[in-house]
Amino acid sequence: MVGGNWVVASSEDELKEILARQSTRTPLDIFSSQSTSGGIAENTDFKKVESQLEVRNASETLFTAYLNIPSKIFLGKEENCSGDDCFGLNDFLRYPERIVLGWSADMNEKGINVRWTGPVQEGVVLGKPVSESLATRLPEKANNAWLNVYVEGRDVKKRFYDFKRLVLTDCGREEWEKFRGSLRSSLGVDPEDDFIGHLSGSASFSIVTNGDQDPQAVFTMHVDNREAIREFIRKGTDAIRNALVAERASLETVSPPSFCKAGYDCTSPFIQGILNSNESKKKELDELIRAANITETVTPEGTIFSFKLSNTVPYSFLSFDFAFRDDLFIFGSHFASTEAFLREIGPQSKEKKLSQSDFYRETHEGENPNSYQTSFLVMNGVWDVVNYGFRILEREVWGSSPSSSSAELDEVRNLLFATGAVVRTVRMMGNETFFRDGFQTSLSRFFIDPLPIDEKKRASDILERLPRDIESKRNEANRASFKAEATSMVPRTLLVCDGERNITKEEIFGQREFLCTDTNSFAIQNQKCGPDGDGTFQFTVVSTCLPTPCTATVTQNGITFSPC
Repeated sequence: MVGGNWVVASSEDELKEILARQSTRTPLDIFSSQSTSGGIAENTDFKKVESQLEVRNASETLFTAYLNIPSKIFLGKEENCSGDDCFGLNDFLRYPERIVLGWSADMNEKGINVRWTGPVQEGVVLGKPVSESLATRLPEKANNAWLNVYVEGRDVKKRFYDFKRLVLTDCGREEWEKFRGSLRSSLGVDPEDDFIGHLSGSASFSIVTNGDQDPQAVFTMHVDNREAIREFIRKGTDAIRNALVAERASLETVSPPSFCKAGYDCTSPFIQGILNSNESKKKELDELIRAANITETVTPEGTIFSFKLSNTVPYSFLSFDFAFRDDLFIFGSHFASTEAFLREIGPQSKEKKLSQSDFYRETHEGENPNSYQTSFLVMNGVWDVVNYGFRILEREVWGSSPSSSSAELDEVRNLLFATGAVVRTVRMMGNETFFRDGFQTSLSRFFIDPLPIDEKKRASDILERLPRDIESKRNEANRASFKAEATSMVPRTLLVCDGERNITKEEIFGQREFLCTDTNSFAIQNQKCGPDGDGTFQFTVVSTCLPTPCTATVTQNGITFSPC
């Protein structure tokens, strides 16, 4: 402990050097030197990182960290690596010789702020002001559901070409071109020419939620050519349809003649079950293939294009809707949310804009004018998404009827509630990433609120009981394991005793491995085995994996356990 701070070093000499520089003004000052030789605080990169982290008040600072290491440690090839499969990330990505990063976290009355920063390559395109953000055009609510998850990137196409130009090596660009070529040959789609090249500004991803309603996802982005985007989507739907057709064709090989030729009894219930399942799958695929077309619906706000395969998992995740409003492309998981965005983006909308919402204003207070990525999450909305996923899991694993819930399901529900209570102590969070003075800085804000008393009590009870429940289940499993091991000794013992051999530890245990039985506890109470005996015996063994040892007593009449 140095000045109330925890310092970890890789060697004793390094720790002694840090102790020699000790100062308690701020955590960063621990590394400053009072000698004429200077220390880390005199390093130019360190000074720049420190200024970007904006550490002002030591009493509010939770931690700071500074990293300056050769990039090959993270990105280079593994030691003693050879062969065609031997490569490091720096074969594909261009990074400076040294990785310089800084982190800091501080706390205020609203919650916790976390920053990380590092230098960027020269020539990157700066961000855009909030006035040009998509948040100024998108609604705060859509069909009475809130935009509780929102991520926006600005100048997406320029970012992509910056990445290709400044970050990818020649080898990296070659691999990207190979990937483009494989998609062109297999699907007829070029992700760069057909899609990325037609993005003209910002892109955003939203999830709208409202309690138990299914969450709905919407992508919104600036585009410069509607027809090119429609053609890109058409190629994608053709690829989906072709995959369904190929899967349908593969099922033709599973037929009664093929089974009979392979020597199976085509009349057996097992084979009939396979064939019936195969026929059912064929009908399902026929329906999907018929539905694999883009339809159009004309609304007062504009035309909505839909691709709807099925409402069942997993094909429901391949269904979508899309529309255009002015220079915006709207791509949604549901018709209702797509229609709502199309309507609320229009000039007649009376819905408050997202940038004016309390959530957005609070999470982006004092937003940097050069931000190129912004996001915020409202945890209640995030938890709506988690609950939606759990409802799907519940339906698939435990059945669709709520009355079929079991003790196991109730336990999972309790654990989900307790986990959610912990997560929801973070009311919401926001993030922005921006360029400044040759550095890229990311600022995340976590807004923390206390739980309601009744929710906190229930969650606390569940979490306190959880270790006991886990221990109880472990003991239950170990008890079952011990009983199974002890019971397995009975047949072997009868064979030994009915033969001409006495019961011994070696005869019973042999080379077998027992996980829950103390083989050294084997003790014979009596035995009358062999040709002159009457076949009676009794011996005991004791468990090793239970908090209170259990004793199994084995006789010619069976086995008893005490006290388990």
